[in-house]
Amino acid sequence: MSGSSQHRFIHSIQGQKFALELLSRAIDSGRLASAYLFRGPAGVGKFAAALGFIARIKCSSPETCDGSCHNCRLIAKLDHPDIDIILPLPKTVSDNPDQTAAVMLQVSAEPLSELSFAKPASIGIDEIRELSERLALTPTSPGGRWAVIRDADSMTPQAANAFLKTLEEPPEDTYIILTSSRPDYLLPTIRSRTQPVRFTRLSRPLIEEVLISRGFDPKKAHELALAADGSISSALAAAEETSTRIRELGEELWVTLFSRNDAKALNLTEKLGNNRSLTEAVINSSTSFLRDHLLALMGLGELIRNLESRERIDTAADRFKDTRAIIAAIQFLQERSTTLRFNPQYDLFWMDLILRGRQIIAGKRVSGG
Repeated sequence: MSGSSQHRFIHSIQGQKFALELLSRAIDSGRLASAYLFRGPAGVGKFAAALGFIARIKCSSPETCDGSCHNCRLIAKLDHPDIDIILPLPKTVSDNPDQTAAVMLQVSAEPLSELSFAKPASIGIDEIRELSERLALTPTSPGGRWAVIRDADSMTPQAANAFLKTLEEPPEDTYIILTSSRPDYLLPTIRSRTQPVRFTRLSRPLIEEVLISRGFDPKKAHELALAADGSISSALAAAEETSTRIRELGEELWVTLFSRNDAKALNLTEKLGNNRSLTEAVINSSTSFLRDHLLALMGLGELIRNLESRERIDTAADRFKDTRAIIAAIQFLQERSTTLRFNPQYDLFWMDLILRGRQIIAGKRVSGG
């Protein structure tokens, strides 16, 4: 691989030796295929690699660019005038420009994550027809016009047939990248007119490295990588699911401290189980809800962290205004978090914590460790 291909795009294609070598040779030789098919398992970085590949080609100074040049920044934001991004979307989203823009913003922020919608998503014929029209436009900068069709196997039959016409007679200086984890679902004639670029499952050490670089502690990164089956998006989804569960349990604990419903307290204790790391995370999350409660009381709502629960926090602040009790409860939870290693019986730990926490909220002094 020559020096001319040493651009940041190699970091967007980590762990994919075959793909990196093939695309680097194309860059070095100046012989680009008019259409590529990035194929391989879901969540291994095909879409991120497509953006990095295009950024390398469109970059005005690839020898020295760190991703901050005008073209590279626009590509990272999915906002370059010479690049069209087509995603499978539910009809309700594709018909709503604001929702579509929100999805694009989410994808640009995390190109390694998989798309997930509550309703079926597809790429329709209207999107393909509009794409064909835009591809005929003259590029605004060197490197040609590009289209990335993510999860191209989501094209409807009508869309796939319409797209085939574009592949058969592509406009001059136009390039297309399809990504697919189900290439067999594509029309054989589409597959035959694209150059395949094979992507494989990522190694566990690489997934750990990526997660650690994103702020995960090494132990958690190791756990997520073990269960990821070579997919970085699976690891990120599991982390998001865990984060969501912790926040929900933390909010439930916060609410339970203000409640006299013993059945609710017992139910929460059963949910929390005997997991020390989960216990510590939930206590920290509940402490953050108490802090937000306090901030709302102090008129500092702009500093609240749990924005998804802002309405509930404001309601709680209207009903319970004893700032001293809330401060004491925050201190109590912080102290209890430090004693976890001495409490192997987590069911008793939780019931004791809730009982004492309720007493503090009620304005009673609590003694004992």
